Amino acid sequence: MPRSPSASHLPLLPFWVLAPTMALTLAARFEPVVFTSLRRDPGALGRGEVWRLLSPVLVQADFLADNGVWRTIAVWVFVAAIVAVAERTLGGLRSLALYVIGALVGHGVGELWQPLSSGCSVAGCGVLGGLVAWLLRAKPMPVRLNGGLWLAAGVVATGLEDIHGPALLAGALAGAWLCRSVPLPHAWSEADRDGR
Repeated sequence: MPRSPSASHLPLLPFWVLAPTMALTLAARFEPVVFTSLRRDPGALGRGEVWRLLSPVLVQADFLADNGVWRTIAVWVFVAAIVAVAERTLGGLRSLALYVIGALVGHGVGELWQPLSSGCSVAGCGVLGGLVAWLLRAKPMPVRLNGGLWLAAGVVATGLEDIHGPALLAGALAGAWLCRSVPLPHAWSEADRDGR
């Protein structure tokens, strides 16, 4: 991955986006009202609680289920890794914008497809979508193919009414615009002379 001018430091965005989620998830374990106040809830949204389009990213529902601790840790590691790569590659502001877009689209669709739940994985999928859009600009076919496979996964997930699909696709659409000026590694921006 190319290094932006700010890439010499440790990525901090994963901490800033996950720390509130971790704290509120732990709080929800002891005070269930935290979860019910932040989760997706179509009835509450219809009554004007518009924060529920974004607040579900602040509590991980898996953690509250029996045996959900390992799933929660896996989601947090996935999100931290994706956001760290994006911050170093695309920059902090672009990555944060993609995180919010993924959360809004994923939880917005989730109000219809998977109500009464929550989590930050859709926000991570928005960031992943932005990285995919960035990869699709590369000249070597294997790099673009990798990006294309992620887009295909987003389409399939959307067809299966999985909220991660729309979040990834929205991130890719936003990333096509937001990341258009982010340079690719030199080897990726030139035509592959060896045909690989």
